[in-house]
Amino acid sequence: MNFPFYIARRYLFSKKSHNIINVISAISLSVVAVVTMAMIIVLSAMNGIEGLVKNLYSIFEPDITITPARGKTFELDAADTLAIANLPGVRYVLPVIEENVLIEYGGAQRIATLKGVNDNYADFTRLDSVLVDGSFMLHDRGLYFAMVGYGLKYELGMNLYQASMRPLKVFAPIRGRRISQSQERAFNRKDMMIGGIFSISPDFDNRYVLASMDFTADLFGYHNERTALEIGLQPGVDPRRMQRTLSEQVGDDFEVKTRMQKNELIFQTNQSEKWITFFILSFILLIASFNIIASLTMLIIDKKKDTFVLSSMGASRAAIRRIFFYEGVLINAIGAALGLGLGYLFCVLHLQIGLIPLEGGIVPYYPMEMLAGDFFAVFGVVMLVGGITSSVPIYYFTRTMQAS
Repeated sequence: MNFPFYIARRYLFSKKSHNIINVISAISLSVVAVVTMAMIIVLSAMNGIEGLVKNLYSIFEPDITITPARGKTFELDAADTLAIANLPGVRYVLPVIEENVLIEYGGAQRIATLKGVNDNYADFTRLDSVLVDGSFMLHDRGLYFAMVGYGLKYELGMNLYQASMRPLKVFAPIRGRRISQSQERAFNRKDMMIGGIFSISPDFDNRYVLASMDFTADLFGYHNERTALEIGLQPGVDPRRMQRTLSEQVGDDFEVKTRMQKNELIFQTNQSEKWITFFILSFILLIASFNIIASLTMLIIDKKKDTFVLSSMGASRAAIRRIFFYEGVLINAIGAALGLGLGYLFCVLHLQIGLIPLEGGIVPYYPMEMLAGDFFAVFGVVMLVGGITSSVPIYYFTRTMQAS
């Protein structure tokens, strides 16, 4: 066994001549464990939030979106949707029309985004799973129906058609007609009933109205034109690789973006928040590690006679330094292992029984997701900080003692 490590291990678990040293060592170990546990819990919570955002966005945003590189629309035949649908790994191809409109309900008006979809839209997406009222229905017996975000419903005071029979009025500019010349005749207007209310996230709830493709195309005066193709992939297919394949397929006339690229700001913000939190907790760990400096300082003083004996027996100054360095490393390693275990146990219990409720949220309990990389990162940071804080007092005090 390594001689300095063996002595350090004996020092850690043996009784010191001053009981306060044992107390400070225990406090140092406990502080490292608590901070390590906090880092695991917080990082897992941040992972859970990121996973929740990805899951919510996947309900409304496809894996890949194809849009025209120039202009707002493209001819449906130009994209060769049949060839795209036959590519290995593609689950569905859904053409959509997405444009801003003015909506009016009960005298209240607001700008919203109207998204025209085909009747089978709910078969390929999970939109029906986030309906909080009504059902997914785009038309029935000559009436068109709208699926409205909860934020729009709340702001305009909307009710389902069964309760009010009041229509939602939708206004869109007529193509090629100047609004300044004749405001009244510059807009197309169509009415539809409220068939369902969905709730995904404020980004979608406060903005979107879903309608039948026929309704939307007629409102905007589109025939064979669409604004985007939404591509869903089979499980396990790499979106980036499929993006490259689709880019070669459709050419330079189209832009191909993954869900991550289309919502880059949201996902980058989540990652930035996670690592900023990680560095803040690492700084707290650095401050907490001053307890280890105090513990090692008192241990060096307490073992002053031992160092003279070891030195007279031929132990080098470097070997004596390593004894106390290993002492600090052991405190950090045990504290880190204990903290990782407690953090893991807390997260498992939370996932099983829900320790942290989330009142008023879209999920009943705070989302958490543990990643192996976070455990390695936290352990590495704890050991790095511990190694740095252990080196400073050891170098100074052992040099002073041997010089005296």
